[in-house]
Amino acid sequence: MLHKKAIMVKFLTTLLLALIIFVPACLFVSKFFALSDQAKNNFGEFASTLTTFYENNNIPVLAHQSDVLILDSGTALVYFEEKATQVKVNVISDCVGCSDYSFTLERPGRCSAGKSCLCLFRKVEYGVGDATFSVKGTDVLCDDTIPTLRMVDCGIGTPHSVKSYRCESGFLIERHLADKASLRVGAYYDNNRRISIQMEKEGKDVLLSGVIAPPAT
Repeated sequence: MLHKKAIMVKFLTTLLLALIIFVPACLFVSKFFALSDQAKNNFGEFASTLTTFYENNNIPVLAHQSDVLILDSGTALVYFEEKATQVKVNVISDCVGCSDYSFTLERPGRCSAGKSCLCLFRKVEYGVGDATFSVKGTDVLCDDTIPTLRMVDCGIGTPHSVKSYRCESGFLIERHLADKASLRVGAYYDNNRRISIQMEKEGKDVLLSGVIAPPAT
């Protein structure tokens, strides 16, 4: 009888320990995916806001409006001009021992030919060279019904040993996309998960700029 009680106590203790470890782990994983879903949903809302802002005739030219962009770590919002097959970013570093470099982002097949296209790069593959690397989206969301966009400054965020980003054929807003490509990448812009973006109506274009925020956390 005592032997059976000992076995039962051991079983219940083991079960309790398993629950203590397993339940928090499940909650953590659930929270992680919930955050990714939030960024995914935010992309659609952000693109819709851009279109509504541009098409609303009650909003005059030079009017401003702000919206929040949510980016998970290792992701980027990328805008491709109408005829662009890629966006090239030239990075000018600003530290001793850092080197200038460049990277390109390939236009996803989800973008219609001959249309400007806004994409959220959620998962990517890197092709790394000596002073350059390429980025191909393996999990992307795109919208090619948006108005023509321009960016005041291609580098949005808190500079980390970087002087500037110079973009060709579009622009990007990234969060730990560049610095995850290689350990040799030491110059980049850092961003919080929630980024405040200002929109300005300029004729047939919408001009975007980043609102100054505290250092990224």
